[in-house]
Amino acid sequence: MKHVLLFVSLLLFSLSSYAARESVLVKPFTHGTNVSENYSNSVRNKVMEGINSKGRVKVLDSATDDGAEADYTLDGQVVSITITKGSDDKGATYSAKINYQLKVTRISDNEIIATQTFDASSTSLFSKFRTELDAVNSAVDYIDAQIPDFVDEVFKSYGKVIEIAEVKKENAKKLYITLGSEDGILKGQKLDVRVQKSIGGRTIYKVIGEIKVESVEGADISLCKVTKEGKEIYKAMTETPEDVSVVTKVNQNILGL
Repeated sequence: MKHVLLFVSLLLFSLSSYAARESVLVKPFTHGTNVSENYSNSVRNKVMEGINSKGRVKVLDSATDDGAEADYTLDGQVVSITITKGSDDKGATYSAKINYQLKVTRISDNEIIATQTFDASSTSLFSKFRTELDAVNSAVDYIDAQIPDFVDEVFKSYGKVIEIAEVKKENAKKLYITLGSEDGILKGQKLDVRVQKSIGGRTIYKVIGEIKVESVEGADISLCKVTKEGKEIYKAMTETPEDVSVVTKVNQNILGL
């Protein structure tokens, strides 16, 4: 009966998480005096694409949405674009660096929950840029590599462990969790496994292990491989499974390589 009640509670938690996908309203970006409106808009569009590709939160464009249903706002500023000119035996070469800032505010209490400054540089591993435009466009494209970690850090997803899928000698090897494609979970995503404790009337969460998504099985379920502290996870799931939860963490390699 205990296992049935636990399954029902996890199912309800999963359904509530599935229905409560949050949204962020992206406002117009401001920009420095040496930055054109077109370049500023290009950076803004790339940031929105990056957030949207994660699937963690719904992206609302203030140009077409009043933000009435938004949970957060995102302000941005393209501070500067620095273009460096060089040369080689074929003529002039160019490189570019875009400095931009992002700020996320929670609407319910008007609290700023994140501010971060980025430098996006053009990359020319296989060829050199012969125009300023090509160099700047390359720097804009590099934003794709920066936004996923930002989303993981700011817009975390919280879930529960459904069950241990594989165990060996009281050492958890694989788990099913209540997070999936609807939460922007991808193969290779890393998560902390936590246990809830009450100390002096306060609730704290202690990280007891780490898992990595092996396969996304559906909108709200994924199979994960235990990468750290399988014995601790097994013990917690055996003794107090209702106190065990998972939370996404910043990934350095979202491809899971």
